[in-house]
Amino acid sequence: MTHTIELSPRADRRLSDKARRAGLTIEKYLSRIAEREAEAMEPIEEAAAQMSDEQKRDIAARLAAVGEFTRAAHELSGGAAAHTGSWNREEIYEGDAERVLGIREAA
Repeated sequence: MTHTIELSPRADRRLSDKARRAGLTIEKYLSRIAEREAEAMEPIEEAAAQMSDEQKRDIAARLAAVGEFTRAAHELSGGAAAHTGSWNREEIYEGDAERVLGIREAA
């Protein structure tokens, strides 16, 4: 499957340098990154499928608390505090943890 992405000149330069050091074209380098990200989600999805809705809600609440803490740290630092990591925290911080974890509404 083919996708088109737009990169800033800075990101293009940095990723091209990394690809070159790895002996890859930038297209192949970005493809490997995308594949690795897609594979990384499988264990999370498998684990979530085995959890009870109560366990998923507990995790969602904890992640939301981390999100609130991170937002507060960001505000207090004047924007200097930043997230690190590769999975999409924004969805969870935006209150979308239930969808990400596949939580059904409580009856």
